[in-house]
Amino acid sequence: MILPVFLLLGTSYPPPAYPDPDETGKAINTFTFDFLKSLPEGTYQQNAIISPQSIFHSYAMLYIGSEGKTHAELAKTFHFPANETSLLNSLSVIRAGIKGSNTEFTTVSLANAIQYGGLASFQSDFLEKCSKNNEAFLRNDSFSNPQASSKDTNDWVSEKTHGRISDTISPQDLIIEKTDSSRHPALTVTNVIYFKSDWLEKFNAGLTRPLPFFPDKNTKTEVEMMSGSPRGDYFGNDDFQYLELPYKGKAYRMGILLPRKNLSPVDIVDFVSAKDFASMRKNCSPVKTRTFLPKFEIENKLDLPSILSQMGTVSAFEDNASFGRMFHWNPLAERIYINDSRQDALIKVDEEGSEAVAVTTTVGYSIGCSTSPIMESPIIEFRANHPFMFFIIHDASQTILFSGWYNGPEN
Repeated sequence: MILPVFLLLGTSYPPPAYPDPDETGKAINTFTFDFLKSLPEGTYQQNAIISPQSIFHSYAMLYIGSEGKTHAELAKTFHFPANETSLLNSLSVIRAGIKGSNTEFTTVSLANAIQYGGLASFQSDFLEKCSKNNEAFLRNDSFSNPQASSKDTNDWVSEKTHGRISDTISPQDLIIEKTDSSRHPALTVTNVIYFKSDWLEKFNAGLTRPLPFFPDKNTKTEVEMMSGSPRGDYFGNDDFQYLELPYKGKAYRMGILLPRKNLSPVDIVDFVSAKDFASMRKNCSPVKTRTFLPKFEIENKLDLPSILSQMGTVSAFEDNASFGRMFHWNPLAERIYINDSRQDALIKVDEEGSEAVAVTTTVGYSIGCSTSPIMESPIIEFRANHPFMFFIIHDASQTILFSGWYNGPEN
């Protein structure tokens, strides 16, 4: 019997199918990297979890109520398309895709809420767009009882985040300014993104043990390091390793960007752009890995006005803000500006999977007159024992829901 002999040279593995996101999806991802590069210097010295997409959805609602200089600044900072109808339709498709991805293994939601009223009279067209196109929960409120108004918002947030965040706004945020009684609370805009999912291939908790982690070249500590051999999608070059591990159902992935050298988070962020990130993902190949990944929990708060002002959105936070398409002029409410804007976020990563939450809250004041199929492939060692970035990605829209970095255990 003659047996045929096949010689296989230079075998390549088909990359996973990563379609390009639409114009709004590209804007979300570009804004994500712009935002990460604009954070206060001290932020990079800590662990971080951020959802620029949550900020994007919140400010999209403010964008459709803005005009003039404020409208132009928001468009430039967030890369909002000129066609607002296209923007609203695209965001609606993203929300529908996220809503439709819930399974017994994955719980995810993206929700908007607007609390409006006070002395300002809001335009019905603006409220209808927020309700219909942004699926925002609308609540008319006089803001005469700051305790009750803040509780309404916090109760809604607690429900949407499954109790993980429940104190995003305080009564003090809604009190008339003592130094200027013409300034009254007029609206709060809140966006919530909640994500919890199991890994497609879980890590064995029995293999988790203390192992060295190097926050910088001269420092050594220990972390609870998970280890396993999950299949994922991988790209590597002389500077970075990039690994994507799918969650069960494959509607979401965690991407982990690990520099070959020990770089600080600020250096990693500076090194990579949205285009670089998209290129790495497109050049991934399915592999089996030997992965070492720390268990970690991160929780942080960000004040947004200073960051967004640095990125070019300035007038929205000043007395001369132009939100004329949002409300009807009256002597007691001539203008609306953003008095405060912040994000609360947290993430937990362990052997079972991940849970991540972000809440973006904006308070406006009015001013009166006074994995594709897996083939046999080499085993890649991926040892995350020094600072790395991470991303949670929604497959259908190809957009980043959460991003951040791990710099080692914090006291």
